[in-house]
Amino acid sequence: MAWRNPRILVTTLVDAGGRVLLCRRAQDPGRGRWTLPGGFVECGETLEEAAARETREETGLDLEPGSLLFYGISSVVDIDQVYVGFLARLVSPVALSPGEECLEAVFFSPAELPWEALAFPDLERYLRTYFAERERSPHHLQVGHLNAASGLADLFRVAERRRTPLRRD
Repeated sequence: MAWRNPRILVTTLVDAGGRVLLCRRAQDPGRGRWTLPGGFVECGETLEEAAARETREETGLDLEPGSLLFYGISSVVDIDQVYVGFLARLVSPVALSPGEECLEAVFFSPAELPWEALAFPDLERYLRTYFAERERSPHHLQVGHLNAASGLADLFRVAERRRTPLRRD
């Protein structure tokens, strides 16, 4: 019996002093348009390792997988994909060296972002939500249900949970 399962993809939202890293895609879908670094998880790697690898391959930025914060998850049921988003915070922008999948990689402030040239419809809402909540600590987990044809269908935040110490009786 063969099973058909969804593919897992990762993205990394890299914030460097209030500026967000975007890549201009060198291939379809969205060739010439801007998106977050990301791609497919490979067998034998953790989600964090995949996010760090994809970010390095696309931008030249070397992130420590253990430093990535889980930020969001989106299901794209109609194309059998699940996106897992991570957040990386840097003190300031660093030099980048785009890989073959990117035409260029640039850190943008919210005012500089190429909003009209984003590769995917859901990315604008994802970034606007991030900037609106950027100073919040701990950040909310973003959960979305996407429609591949039209973009974001639903977005919600998982409620904050207070950590309470476990009791040992």
